[in-house]
Amino acid sequence: MQKKRRPLLASFLNAINPGLGFLYLGKLRLAIGFPLLFMLVVALAAWSRIILLPTGFSLLVAFLLALWACSMVLAFILAKRAGVAELGRLQTWYGYLGFFVISSLLFSVVLDNRSKIFGYETFSLPTASMSDTLRHGDFIIADTWAFKSRDPERGEVVIFRLPGDPSIKYAKRVIGLPGDTVEIRGGRVNVNGQTLSESYVLPENNQRLSYERPGSYQLPDDAFFLMGDNRDNSLDSRFWGFVPRANLHGSVVFIWFSSGPEQGVRWDRIGLRISTENAPST
Repeated sequence: MQKKRRPLLASFLNAINPGLGFLYLGKLRLAIGFPLLFMLVVALAAWSRIILLPTGFSLLVAFLLALWACSMVLAFILAKRAGVAELGRLQTWYGYLGFFVISSLLFSVVLDNRSKIFGYETFSLPTASMSDTLRHGDFIIADTWAFKSRDPERGEVVIFRLPGDPSIKYAKRVIGLPGDTVEIRGGRVNVNGQTLSESYVLPENNQRLSYERPGSYQLPDDAFFLMGDNRDNSLDSRFWGFVPRANLHGSVVFIWFSSGPEQGVRWDRIGLRISTENAPST
């Protein structure tokens, strides 16, 4: 069976699913090769850890967008040249649907497991519990291989699975290390008898409101004490206890995008690195 190939349709199909437009044109190798190329580029950027650099992340996004645009342009050109073409067995509605479902499932599986496969994961901040370091509307990237060979440092902002419900992931700051004694009194935090100098806690976020939980906490050998920088609005280790090392998911590296309801895009926060503050004692 012969049928005219439409350039705009071929381009549109690649726009919604890179490779689908090539299948429409009977180019099976391109249909399979382009989605694999997308994943290969992400894999190389992740495994080389370039993706964990603000510039590297931006270049990766730009390159993937350019690759996506090229797939649409190439599909348009090939369809123009093809004109009326002989249709193959896969160039049917069920062939297109099957390709779309299978490729979408493959992308979904890889995306859902990127923390294990590629060593990174992105998150958005839905609350102000880590303000002002991380604000509501910040989008962050975390190194999920960070704690394969080391423990987190005091002052490091980490992603972890909530004790009691591992399906929930939070971002908090490491305050107490295994074996430490953490004491909270009058809005000040003492670790092993020494007061922490916490420049990341703004005075207006530490008015000792309803979230104040004075007390002393002795950490076991395999757990950490985590707190939000917004002490007046953070559910943390003061409420649900210590975080076992096995629950640590990754280290927050930088903010890759930020947008607020009033300010819109917060350009000054894009690319902002989240450095470890060791909170020197005074």
